Amino acid sequence: MTNKHILEGFSHSKHINLPVDDIKLYKNIKLISDIFLTAIGHFPNAKYHYVSRKKGIPDETILIYCADGTGWCKMRNKKWIINTHDLIIIPYGEPHIYSSSSNKPWSIFWMHVSGKRINEYLKLLNVNAGKPLLSIHKTSEILYYFEKIFTNLQNTYSIHNLIALSALLAHFLTQINLHKVTGFFKEASISERIKESINYMKNHTNTSIKLSQLAAISSMSIPNYCYYFKKFHKDSPISYFLHIKFQKACNLLLTTNMQIQNIALSIGIDDAYYFSRKFKKFMGTAPSIYRDNFKQNKKII
Repeated sequence: MTNKHILEGFSHSKHINLPVDDIKLYKNIKLISDIFLTAIGHFPNAKYHYVSRKKGIPDETILIYCADGTGWCKMRNKKWIINTHDLIIIPYGEPHIYSSSSNKPWSIFWMHVSGKRINEYLKLLNVNAGKPLLSIHKTSEILYYFEKIFTNLQNTYSIHNLIALSALLAHFLTQINLHKVTGFFKEASISERIKESINYMKNHTNTSIKLSQLAAISSMSIPNYCYYFKKFHKDSPISYFLHIKFQKACNLLLTTNMQIQNIALSIGIDDAYYFSRKFKKFMGTAPSIYRDNFKQNKKII
């Protein structure tokens, strides 16, 4: 029997820890201080995952959702078995140990949250160190909120973004309570999920995006995402993304004096000749002619 223990660093895992100085700042901002995130992550197939904190974490409550596999958590000399679809909440300052099972390693989504009103949310959910488990079978909805929070946090740590994330986190916890009380979880519609991926496209026109990223943002498998995207928008996700890129290029051609090479770079294309060929394919004319015709007040298309 192995005694191997791993804290983090699992294959295909991802996590974000907010800077300590930023967390100190959030505690003094009223619109954030009630509840805010300090860390978030996803550990898939986390074999040998093991964490022991003899004093807990003074100002952070831990939420761990088991999307697959099993694990366990020990608090106050009681061991809790965590199965697929279980959410365990470890209150701040509570000594604990948790671990993935050895024969069926868990895949978990986790958050560390803090704030002046965290106790009120724990009371709302009716959880504590003696009763930390909730069962939530709406895995797709948990993943939707997780990906939304994670993606927004990746973009920026700005105050405006953190205020929005604080509200989103509060909404997430109240939806968990709604599910606990009524069995209902307000499901984000498929169209709303697709819209989230389109917003991500619009904010990342200067990069390339994998189909798997867009599907994950929408909390869908790649085949389902492609099916519903085409159903709603009559186009494939990648083709739609290219249209967004070239719409941006058109706008820059008409409203700025940027060189064509720099416009190409702004939409993630480092070859100006390739950009010109693709532009002509999309718009029916070369970018330089498109700009000149506009200046001469000629109709292009």
